[in-house]
Amino acid sequence: MDRIVEMHMNKKRRSETFSRLFVLPLVLMLASCDINVGRSFSSTSVARFAIAKGPAGVQTYELSVYGSGMDTVRRSYAGDATTISVEVPSGAAREFVFLAVIGGSVGSLRGSATADMPPGATVNVTISMLPPKIYVANNTDGTVSVINGATNTVSNTLAVGTDPFEIAVNYNTKKVYVANGVDDTVSVIDGLTDAVLTTISDVSFNVPQAIAVNSTTNRIYAVNNWGDSVSVINGATDSVIGTIFLDAGSEPDGIDINETTNMIYVSEFFDDVVTVINGATDSVVTEVSVSYWDPHGIAVIESANKIYVAQDYAYIDVINGATNILLPEISYQFGFGWGADANERTGKVYFIETFPDGVSVVDSSTDINIAILATGTGPRNVAVDEAYNRIYVTNEGDDTVTV
Repeated sequence: MDRIVEMHMNKKRRSETFSRLFVLPLVLMLASCDINVGRSFSSTSVARFAIAKGPAGVQTYELSVYGSGMDTVRRSYAGDATTISVEVPSGAAREFVFLAVIGGSVGSLRGSATADMPPGATVNVTISMLPPKIYVANNTDGTVSVINGATNTVSNTLAVGTDPFEIAVNYNTKKVYVANGVDDTVSVIDGLTDAVLTTISDVSFNVPQAIAVNSTTNRIYAVNNWGDSVSVINGATDSVIGTIFLDAGSEPDGIDINETTNMIYVSEFFDDVVTVINGATDSVVTEVSVSYWDPHGIAVIESANKIYVAQDYAYIDVINGATNILLPEISYQFGFGWGADANERTGKVYFIETFPDGVSVVDSSTDINIAILATGTGPRNVAVDEAYNRIYVTNEGDDTVTV
């Protein structure tokens, strides 16, 4: 399902680029799975939920409430519940996430809504329970596989450009962006219908490989592996509005964004640096030299403002986002790192390892490598669904996805 592409360069070593999967949790409306949410706000900030229509076969509902300045609230309720009440600290932009447990599968369906919690106010919201979707780029046949996260089966296959490499999702607009490395385009998919909306072409594209989205600013950043640059796409028009130039011959390889600080981090494979870009001005702020060499995937923990960098050998680097200074490095379980992703809610960071194959788990609160997870053959990249706390790994060697 997910295959590696090897491109031989007349430089210090072979550059290997790989495709990526991405998770879009909120996409498909199920009319039979609506939950009416009535939130009654008082000085005690109690949220009351009235379940008007629930999905069939729900054993329990798992509710999590997130928000700035509060500890996460977690509660479980019976699947036949008709009303739910939960005490929540007052404040703005409280996020309520429901997971429905069906047939023993936690998170078979998901629903969420965000609203302010001022004292004395009452807000009625309808939450639609939705299955997650996982998008996997297939390098060799120019397609993207769509996996239903409730059943872990492929539900659709979409034709995109030639040699799709990586995928990024704007969770606000429900658009999916696919970097097509050989024909120098970016495909845009409607995450609600899985229809290809448009294909973006631009002279700045030169083997677009890695791609990342800032859902807050609605900007998409496509890393041009052979162009030593980053193309900036306006998500409102799906057109390129600028190009950020990096060091010549650096062959940038990975990217991630801290949406809180609006800082973008790009790994430059042959220069052994991570370039820091200010998203407000789309200009380079500085370069951070890695501790070893060949940086690949990047993952950001926004709450700690720490950037984790996978390298080919020996170590995972950690950058302090406030100072752009390296913190003590973290050893791999085995060695040879590739892709990376993070779960902001659990504070765990996941790194692909090869020789032997697996996924390292790093606790960002201690920066200690705490576990190694088994995968299929030849893992290449990893994506996290924070709502379900599920990790998806593409395995190039046996064309599978490990969940």
